[in-house]
Amino acid sequence: MEFVCRECNKSFSSKLGLGNHISNSYNKKDYYDKWIRKYGENICPICSGKNEFRSLRDGYTKTCKKCSNKIRFPSRKEYWIYRGYTEDQADKKVIESQKEKSDKVKKHHNNATMDYWLKKGYSKLEAIEKIRKRQSTFSKNLCIEKYGEIDGLKKWRARQVNWQKTLHDKSIEELKRINKLKGVTLENMIRKWGEIDGTEKYNDWKLTLGGRGKSVSNISQKLFFSILENIIDKNNVKFEKHQKKFYIKEDKKFYYYDFKYHNKIIEFNGDLFHANPLLYNSEEYPNFYYPNLTSKEIWKTDKIKLEKLDNIDMRYLIIWESEFKKDPDEILKKCLNFLNSGE
Repeated sequence: MEFVCRECNKSFSSKLGLGNHISNSYNKKDYYDKWIRKYGENICPICSGKNEFRSLRDGYTKTCKKCSNKIRFPSRKEYWIYRGYTEDQADKKVIESQKEKSDKVKKHHNNATMDYWLKKGYSKLEAIEKIRKRQSTFSKNLCIEKYGEIDGLKKWRARQVNWQKTLHDKSIEELKRINKLKGVTLENMIRKWGEIDGTEKYNDWKLTLGGRGKSVSNISQKLFFSILENIIDKNNVKFEKHQKKFYIKEDKKFYYYDFKYHNKIIEFNGDLFHANPLLYNSEEYPNFYYPNLTSKEIWKTDKIKLEKLDNIDMRYLIIWESEFKKDPDEILKKCLNFLNSGE
């Protein structure tokens, strides 16, 4: 069998002889492009970039260098596009792949569940203790205890920021799936906190729901009842568990306020839900009930709410959850001074 050079029609008895001739006489890539290359072989099917030339025998790489690793893993959209799926189909396949992998990991390695420890031979009480230790491996309080208040908060916040960056690198479909898992259900709370603490947190959450379906902070009600005890004119006091919250209605929209006494308002802001600026920067996403809102957007909403009070000449005082926990007596005194002042 003869092997013929297409450029000069010279014949050789073997592929090796032809290959050596081409290598010595011509540019291998130019020869391949002119006589051998298939249509589109040098174009990356993922990003339409340029594939790299390898050799006369192997031709071009299957993808460009940038996409070479992306087609190796089913958790990447490019893996499925390379195998002939459309972009929408690839997004769905990625979600299915990630869910399948997650289920496998949870089945064998979820040490936040009772079954995991019982199967390992621990008693129920021992399993409960194991779960509690597992759930307390990284928290704000542990960081503060280990590194001090300033450095501890920095480390904790850095982890939250990194987590948010990872979250927002995901596809839109995956973000929708994650946000759905954040709904306050018994199943989701158990998934996040384990069977014991998850059930407790879910029951606590149910108890904090107000009559209108709005969440009520028990710690804020504790402060407000302490204030109520020190006020003579109790009929003019309004908060959730005492004559309901005061609100302003404007263009079919309601603005609810935590505590009202005559022309004065006290707003009790949870550090997480209202993005305490001492704990969160403007680009973080602290409120898991509204995971798409940044701190900056939360502050903007709160500012609009307070401006409604300025329009009707009502004064207000902001109390942060963390400052009340740190010194409840001092905060009570601060609130009473505000309410009793003649200004």
